[in-house]
Amino acid sequence: MAAYDPLRPAPLLIPNGLSGPVSLPRLADHSADWRMLALSLMALVIGTDGAGAAWLLLKLIALATHLAW
Repeated sequence: MAAYDPLRPAPLLIPNGLSGPVSLPRLADHSADWRMLALSLMALVIGTDGAGAAWLLLKLIALATHLAW
């Protein structure tokens, strides 16, 4: 029995059992296009807005606490 190699693709068995194991196809090209850039910019805007809202909420909580005491 051969040693386990995590870098080698596992054999893919065909359900009908008529053919032997075949290698999995290589990974596709993962190049980024304009949609990836647009999605990254949207995530940046949403993340920045979320951080700003959290900062503002902390300041409002501090103000309310200060006024209550």
